[in-house]
Amino acid sequence: MSNRSTKLTYLLLGVITCAAALVWLNFVQRDTEIDVPSVEENSKSTNQVNSTTQRYVSESYGVAFNYSPSDVTFNGTYNPPLEKDDRIYVGGSNGQWVQVFSKDPNQSIEDAIRVRFLSGIDSKVCYVQKASYQDQIKAPNVSAFTISYPINTEGEDPWWLYADKCGVYATTNGISYFYYNSLFPDRFYYFSIGQYAILSGLTDTLTDNVLTWQQTFTVLK
Repeated sequence: MSNRSTKLTYLLLGVITCAAALVWLNFVQRDTEIDVPSVEENSKSTNQVNSTTQRYVSESYGVAFNYSPSDVTFNGTYNPPLEKDDRIYVGGSNGQWVQVFSKDPNQSIEDAIRVRFLSGIDSKVCYVQKASYQDQIKAPNVSAFTISYPINTEGEDPWWLYADKCGVYATTNGISYFYYNSLFPDRFYYFSIGQYAILSGLTDTLTDNVLTWQQTFTVLK
């Protein structure tokens, strides 16, 4: 074989080897890449923290909270926070949600809830009271309230038998409550959580307890 043929053979082998190496490297990078889902197209503003927790910031609602991506992925479908009308849904449009309501800044939160939801209803049947899980609310200047009613203790009917008399925002056998931050007296919020938890991916620094997304909820402006 001539020197020219030998050089050409080595050159071809070098090209083939480099091409094979590039294909292998691309395969390894693709196979080992960590896929952290993006929520940009579904949110007003979201700042990714890591694959365990993501920070959701809503410019239109002026609120923020953390949530765990794995807790809003069901049957392989990722459901990032979704803003629709006056609600933010967490875990899909059939999942948990928070709704915002406006009020007169000079009006107490208890009166604002009564006027909006309980007008014309006997106050002995339906009334506003502090939520029993107030201790779960971590933000300062924040209080939680529920629309409550006398607990049924007769027969085999559930304790929330009279909830229908108090409207759809009355407390039942799932977690729900009104959230009020006294630093923002012109609005309040309602959380519909239900009987399951969507975690935030964060823990309480004092107790090491795992926090749910609603426990990280903060009003920004």
